[in-house]
Formats: sequence, structure tokens, C-alpha cells
Amino acid sequence: MHYQLNTISFAFWIVIVFLLQACINQLFAEPLKDEQTMRIIVPVYPPYTYQQNNQWQGVAFKRAIKILKQAYIPYSLSPASNFGAAFKKLKNKRADAVLIASENAQRNQYAVFTSPIFCVTWNWYINRQVEYKPDQPGFKLKHKVASAYESNHYFWLNQHDFAAEGIKKLDNIAKMLAANRIDAILASRLVFEETARKSNIELSQFTIVHHSNHPAGMYIDKDYAEQHPDLIERLNQSITAFMPAKSCEQLID
Repeated sequence: MHYQLNTISFAFWIVIVFLLQACINQLFAEPLKDEQTMRIIVPVYPPYTYQQNNQWQGVAFKRAIKILKQAYIPYSLSPASNFGAAFKKLKNKRADAVLIASENAQRNQYAVFTSPIFCVTWNWYINRQVEYKPDQPGFKLKHKVASAYESNHYFWLNQHDFAAEGIKKLDNIAKMLAANRIDAILASRLVFEETARKSNIELSQFTIVHHSNHPAGMYIDKDYAEQHPDLIERLNQSITAFMPAKSCEQLID
């Protein structure tokens, strides 16, 4: 009888341990349910994010996906032709997140910025016949400038009184500058260099002036973040674990 009681007690505690372990796994290791899959909109922005043979590629994309998987966050991916289209979908609740973008006040009104995944270098690319430098008053007054449509550089230019043209098709950026259709472009370094390479345009024909460095991460819809209170923390912890950088410059592209 005593032996039977001990056997039952042992079995009882085995069941308790199993249930506790299952609860821990559910809390900390398993992804969210399918209906909670995060809908990520991805601006086509090579070489950071782009599709090739119907497969997503890009230096920022690969890094971000590792971070999402490490945080056990299920996701779906949809392309957007540019940043304007991506953030319009986010603002209209047709997406839960944008991957990848740098921070600005306008986006912060309706979305939460994660810890940085990348640090993006902004450069001026200027035709050599341009008379003024970007920090001189005459540059803004006399020369036609452009940037990727509704990118952060585009917002910066318009906030600083440049009458900037927004280029929707990234493949045209280096071509337009080389053809003298515009005088200067403010662009992410890797993006401009990629478009120039694809178009067989030599960078040596332009004056290149460093502008600034900007952290880039994910933007999460504020309502979605409130519905999933641990989401931002899990993402940021995964980002820190994956690449514990202390400054933007340590993540430089």
C-alpha cells in the first residue's frame, strides 16, 4: 500500500512538472497564434530589401528576419513600391509593421520605432558642374535636387526648404543625375551605389559629400503594439542579443 502511494505521488509530480514546462514553453519559446501573425510591409529598396526570383533578399532583410525568428514572432511579408506606399498601408491599418526605415516625427505619430537594426549613411551626389556646395545658400536657390519618394531624406529636404523632387522608381536615381536632369541627389549610400552599378555609371563623375548617419529599424503600428504588449520588448531584446552595438556608427552600412 505504501509503495502504491509513493508511485501515485511520483506520477502526480511528474504530471505537474510536465504541465509547468509546457506553460513555460508557451510563454517564452512558442510563436504567437496564426491569427496574430504580424503583417510586415517591405519597401523595395535595394540592396537593403528587394525581391529576386520571387524570393526576398537584401542586407537589411536578412538581418531583420534572423531577429524576428529569434524573438519567435510569426510574420507575413508584402512588398511596397516605395516608402510612401508602405507607410500609407501602415497608417491605414493594412499592415502591422514596416521593414526597414529610419525614424522621423511624422511616422512616430502612428507607429513605434524599434531599436536600430542598421545604420544608414546619407550622402550628397552632385554633378561636377554645380557651382555651390550643399551648405551654401546658393545651392538651395539655384540647383534642382531630388531624393527617393517619401524617404526620410525626402522629408528632410522639404523640411529644410529644398524644393525636392521625389523619385518613385529607384532605378532612375543615378540615371537622372548622370543625364543632368537634376543637379544633386541626397540618398542612402548603398542605394545610390547599387543603382549606379546596375546602370554602369561611374561614381567618379560626381562630387560625393557625406551628409549624416541614421539608425534604421522597424516601425510597428501603435495599436498593434498595444494589443501585443510584449512585442516591442521582445523585438528589442532580440536586436540587442543579435548585435549588441552601442551606437549607430557601430552598425554602419
